[in-house]
Amino acid sequence: MGHNLQTGRLRVGYATEDNRNTWSQYSNRSGENSNNIFPYYVMWNGHTVIDGETTPLNDPHMNGKETFFALQSDYANVTDAEGNRVVYTPTCGILDTGKTSRHEAIWSHGGYAAINGIRMSFYTQMALQMHGKTLADDSVLKSGWGIYSMLYLHERIYGKYATDEATWNVNRERLGFAMFDWTNTHGTMNAIQGNDFMLVSLSY
Repeated sequence: MGHNLQTGRLRVGYATEDNRNTWSQYSNRSGENSNNIFPYYVMWNGHTVIDGETTPLNDPHMNGKETFFALQSDYANVTDAEGNRVVYTPTCGILDTGKTSRHEAIWSHGGYAAINGIRMSFYTQMALQMHGKTLADDSVLKSGWGIYSMLYLHERIYGKYATDEATWNVNRERLGFAMFDWTNTHGTMNAIQGNDFMLVSLSY
């Protein structure tokens, strides 16, 4: 079911520094991860709600240690024997050789399900960060996992109004995109890619 529910505006994209301001140049880097939120929710619900946190919670698809090592080695400016900056795995392997920061090492590889575990951390941390937060309308998000339902709904509403310039101009403020003209340096707003859509939507 998750694969059928994938939508481009909820996917992380990657572009080189030279192309970062052109949405059409972004390549999808989270095809598996953006639908794994569904089985991860089921796993969390079983562990937390059904089992009352009495059983171990473990999944081989994602290991938080991998994310920790990638971040820490980047923060510490770790280098290899030749003095090149590298990003390490927990076993001291080098993550995506030749990439000099966590941003490049985690997201640049275009292979199927590459670096899947670390990339999944992007989506799970959304739920962890939003757990119990007060939203813009003063409601409280009881479960952080609810942010996904909200994002999916917002994406559908966005798609309804991102059809042409006139429709966009009437509705962009209520979507949280008041500062975005229909045509801008990136392209037109119906072509927005996931990085910017999620950034603005989560902020809103």
